[in-house]
Amino acid sequence: MVITTGPDGSLWCTSRSDALVRITDDGVTEFPLPDRTARPHAVAADPAGGCWFTEWGAWWCAKTEPWR
Repeated sequence: MVITTGPDGSLWCTSRSDALVRITDDGVTEFPLPDRTARPHAVAADPAGGCWFTEWGAWWCAKTEPWR
């Protein structure tokens, strides 16, 4: 699992199967990925408020929209 800090102080990480996870003082939010076999691996914060992540099982790199 890879963990990164977003510009707003939230933590972003990948689950071991099929979701991105955002952790804040208010709780944990999971964002399921459309491809259940994607197996997200690495995640990196974007200064605009989103994050980039790799999908190891799908051979893909994707970006979330900035968090508001």
